[in-house]
Parts: sequence; C-alpha cells; structure tokens
Amino acid sequence: MNKNQYIIAFLSCTFLNCIFFAVFAQAQNAPQVTGTIVDGSKKGLDGAVVYWLKAQDSSLVKSAFSEASGNFELTDLRAGRFLLMVSQIGYQRYWSEPITLEAATKMQLPPIRLQEEGKSLSTVTVTAKLPLIERKIDRTVLNVEALISAAANSAWETLEKVPGVVTEEGGGIRLKGKNGVVIFIDDKPTYLSGEQLEAYLKSLPASSLKQIEVMTNPPAKYDAAGNAGIINIKTKRTKLQGIYGSAAAAYAQGRYARSNNSLNLNYGNKKINAFANYNFGIQNSFQDLTINRYYKNTDGSPKSAFTQNSYIRGQGQSHSLKIGLDYSVNEKTTLGFVATGLINPSTHTVANLASVLDANGTLTNTVLADNRNEKGFNNGSANGNMRHQFDSTGRVLTIDADYVTYQSSDNQVYKNTFLNPDGVPSYQDRLDGKQPSAITIYALKSDYTHPLKSNASIDAGVKASYTQTDNEAIYATTIGSITAPNYDLSNRFTYNELIAAAYFNVSKSLKRWDFQAGLRAETTTMNGYQYGNVNVPASDFSRNYTSLFPTAFVSYKLDSVGQRVLQFSYGLRIVRPFFLVLYAFICPLVKFTFYT
Repeated sequence: MNKNQYIIAFLSCTFLNCIFFAVFAQAQNAPQVTGTIVDGSKKGLDGAVVYWLKAQDSSLVKSAFSEASGNFELTDLRAGRFLLMVSQIGYQRYWSEPITLEAATKMQLPPIRLQEEGKSLSTVTVTAKLPLIERKIDRTVLNVEALISAAANSAWETLEKVPGVVTEEGGGIRLKGKNGVVIFIDDKPTYLSGEQLEAYLKSLPASSLKQIEVMTNPPAKYDAAGNAGIINIKTKRTKLQGIYGSAAAAYAQGRYARSNNSLNLNYGNKKINAFANYNFGIQNSFQDLTINRYYKNTDGSPKSAFTQNSYIRGQGQSHSLKIGLDYSVNEKTTLGFVATGLINPSTHTVANLASVLDANGTLTNTVLADNRNEKGFNNGSANGNMRHQFDSTGRVLTIDADYVTYQSSDNQVYKNTFLNPDGVPSYQDRLDGKQPSAITIYALKSDYTHPLKSNASIDAGVKASYTQTDNEAIYATTIGSITAPNYDLSNRFTYNELIAAAYFNVSKSLKRWDFQAGLRAETTTMNGYQYGNVNVPASDFSRNYTSLFPTAFVSYKLDSVGQRVLQFSYGLRIVRPFFLVLYAFICPLVKFTFYT
C-alpha cells in the first residue's frame, strides 16, 4: 500500500468515526449520570467541575459544573467503563472507582464528599482574604492571588484549575467541552493558538497573575470571534511610592524537570510609575503516541494492518521581558506605554517505529524514523494608552494603540529507513522542511463608561484592527544522493484582514435583579492568496461582510446574600480561524501521518 492509500484510508476512518459519534450522541435513550457534590459539613458545593473519563486511558468524555445545590448531571453518555473525577478550588481532587454504565441507564450516584486541601507551615497560619471564585452576571472570576498552590506554576498550569477549563498537550483549550477558546491578556487578544499559545502561557509565571476571567458568553465589549467563549488573564500592576521589587523561583520534577522564574522591579512617585518584569522558564515534555490502523476487504475479512509508535521529546526555554511607564498628566489623565518581548527556542525529536502487516498478521515491512524539529517563536508588542476620568462619578474614556508581531520558524528533518522482514534495509529517504511564519497586527480602540443614577451604567466603544499573515512551507526530498524540491508539500499563503467594530452596552441593578444588554457591529474585509507551484495551481479569495452580535444577561438572587443565583444569557458570535493555523497545505508528522 503506497503513501496516498494510507492517507486516504486514515482520513476515511476518521470521518466515519466522527459520523458515528455524532449520531450516537443524539440517541434518545442515551445513558445519563447524576449526583451531588458536598463539603465536609454535607453542604452542597457550587461550581465544582465533574469530569467523565474513559477508564481505559483517562481520556475526557464529558464535563459539567455542579449547581448551587451541589447537584450535577451528565447526559448523552455512552455505555462502557468509566471514571468520575471531581475538581474544586480549595479541595482535594476526587477519583471514583471504575463505573460500568449500561445502555439506557439512568444512574444516581451517592453524595460525593470532598476533603479540604490545606498545608501546615510550622505555626504559621495563612488565610486567603479574597474569595477564590466570584460569579458575576457575565463571567466567572478566579482570583489567582488567593490560590496559594498556584505560586509555583505557570499561567498554563493555573488554567487547569479554572472550573470548566481543560488544557491539552499541543495547546488545546476547551471551555465546558468546547474548542475554540480565545485567550486575552489584560483585555487584549493574544491572536495565538496551539503550541505557540501553550509556549507563551508557560512563559508567564502564576506569581505575575491577578485574575482569570472566564466568559462563556462574552459581553459586547469583546471581539465577536470564538464559539467557546473568552478567557481573559489579568496581570498584576502595582502602584506604590519608591523603589521596590520581587523575585520568584519555581522548580518541578516529573519524568523531566521544568522551571519558572521571574524578577519584578518597580519605581513610583506622584507623577511616574515605571515597571519591568523578566521571566525565564525551562520546559521539558514528552508524548508517547501509538496509532493502530486495520484495513479490511469488502467482505469484512482482514486485508492488512499498520501499527505505529512515536516517542516525541520536547525541550525548550523561554525569555520574556515586559517594561512599562505610566505618567500622570494631572489628577484626571494618565498616559502609558508598555512594551513586551518573548523568545522561545525549542527542539522536538521523534523516534518512530512502524510495522506493516499482511492479512495473516505477518510482518512485511518495518519503517524506522528519526525526526527532528528545531522551532523558534518570537513575539514583540508595543502599546500606547490614555485614560481620562471626567469626574468622580466614574465617567472614564480610554484609548489604546497596539502593534504586535509574531515570528515563528520550524526547521524539520525526517529520516526514514525501510527494513525487510529479516531486518535488511531496502529503502531510505530524507525530507527536509522549513516553515517560516510571520504575523503583524495593528489595532486602535477606544472605550467609554458612563455611570447613570439608580445603579445603571452605559458603555460604548469602537475598534479597528488590521492583520497581515504570511505562512510558507519549503520542502525537499532526498533519495540516495539526489535531492529535489517536494512540490506536493511546498507552498506559500498570505492573508490580510481588516475588522472595524463598534459596540453599545447598558447594565442595570434593581434589588435582587441584574440586567445587561449590548449590541456589537463588525465589518470584516479579508483576502488571501496561495502562491502555488508547478504541481499546485495558485488561488486567491476575497470577502467583505457586516454582522450584528447582540448579547443579553439576566440574573436573579434567590436569597438575600446571593448564594443561590438564577442566570440567563444570550449571545450571537462568529467563528474565525486563529492566524497561526492558516496553513493552506499539508504538514508531515512522520512518514505516514500528516495534518492540515
């Protein structure tokens, strides 16, 4: 079976599996599991995250939040053998024994009691004054400063502790089971995804974070892109008089070591507040990937099989620097400037062993692969901002101008050796590739807040952003002593996007009721061009459209202290691809596995 046949068979199997799971999830009599999460005093715990995992490999099947009463419900499940894991800030993680779920079963679990998490530091008692989690009308807020266990972690690891958030190797982030989460830093989009986003967040120590805001249905102030919501990470920014600083170092040892270290310096007086933050990190990772593929004849009898194991080892460093200056023109107006930079070199090696078997399970070929990827990821940004407070009522106007650039590279070497069943080499080839990528972003926005009487407020703003993306793949294949360009894998794709937006938002509180409604309008102009080559024709596209995105939020406190809250939200959003995944061509992982 040649390479193309393997790829077609693999994609076909993947497509059929997707159809099967989609149809199965719609079955009317699908199993479901319900239960209650309680604390040591048997009081229901609100906001605990319940994970339904496969018992075989602990892979995630479904997740859910517990309600104010502690009750949770997992629906549209499959029959099989599973595990239940419960996570809640401030409590020890709970793992169940294996649970066997039959078809059409409605299973009620006994109450699950979580044990409080605590540490004894000699005779010192540490008490967190901030609430760990705050629920607001349009977001859930995790106060990182109140999470003592996060001190030695990075921003990436701290995300794993946020209710409803699941992080995956390779930079995947899911919010309540949905992919496509957009990450913001200090109310500014990172424009990153995948490995680049993971590397960036791992370079930020948790000691530099203040809050993590989770918005499954973001208000009109935020960009409309993203079908799973927005996670906004707020960093610390202290304004004190004099010169002061802090340093933090963290080391963790698993199979491999990792470290996050930071140095923070500040200077402040009545007019000026200057700051500098330097972070240094060491990342080590591994992935043990096994893929088994079985091929059958039309009558269902075995035809052939292909097994593959890849051990992927990652090593990298990160250096990030952030400097800024705030200047108070007067009591009402402040001008600011912030510049950031990130350098993240890494190396990934892949040791791959693949076996090709015939219908009887007899070995016909063995493929040995020695692959190496040397990656570089650099980021730089500059922000100029102005904040003007009109009066003591809270009327505020802010203006931000941003310039952001990302540069990434991936130099690849794939060496493959084919062996006969007796272990004698029969064929060798080598694939060399380069994947440079560049993204440049210009953005200008302004926001205005106007408080009204009787606990009401109006917010409005405008924003324009322009993005230029240039992704390229350059490959060459060597067989024997002959090297030739590989035009099937080589290509170049450029993409430009202009978005102009305006929004209006109004909020009102009335006794136990809270209301918020907004409308955002976005006009998008885009064009892309794929250069092509001797094997692939060039192509281009352009598009212009305008969309309206309404949002609405209503909450009602069921008790006088607000422990039980009934919430309703509505929002319309749009899905846009992350810029770093705009590769309009195929990329190899190993000899018989590609992604695009």
